[in-house]
Amino acid sequence: MQPPKFVVIMLVLIGIMLFTASTGFMFAADTNEDNSLHQATATAMSKGINMGQLRVDEEITINEKVVKETLIREYVNQSNFHDGEKRLNIYAINSQPAMIGVESYNTFAIPIKKYLKEPDDQTTVRQFENMIFEAKKVTK
Repeated sequence: MQPPKFVVIMLVLIGIMLFTASTGFMFAADTNEDNSLHQATATAMSKGINMGQLRVDEEITINEKVVKETLIREYVNQSNFHDGEKRLNIYAINSQPAMIGVESYNTFAIPIKKYLKEPDDQTTVRQFENMIFEAKKVTK
C-alpha cells in the first residue's frame, strides 16, 4: 500500500520550506556578523587614534588598550542578531603602523537540524576583518 500522493507532496514541501528557512537564517546571521565586525573594527580604530601624535608628527598611531575596549563594546552594541553564542578573537593589534586583525564566530541553532533530530543542532558563521590605517605619501 502506497501513501497518498498528497502526503508525499506535503512532506516534500515542508522539507523545502525548512531548507529555505535554514538557508535564509544562515545568510542573515552571516551578513549581520560581517556588518557588525566591520563596523565595530572601524569605530574602534577611529576612536583609538592618538590625535596628539597625529598633529605633531603627522603619523597615525593607535592606543591599543582603547582599541581593544572599544572593539568589544562596539561589537556587542552593533550586533542585532542576538540568537546564539558569540566569540571574538583579536589576533593582531599594532600601534605603528595602526592595524588590527580580528575574527568573530556566532554559533546558533538552525530549524532544519532541530527537525532532523540531530544531536548537535548548532551551526557556526565566521568572519575575519583586517584593518590598517596608513598614509599613502607623507611629506614633512
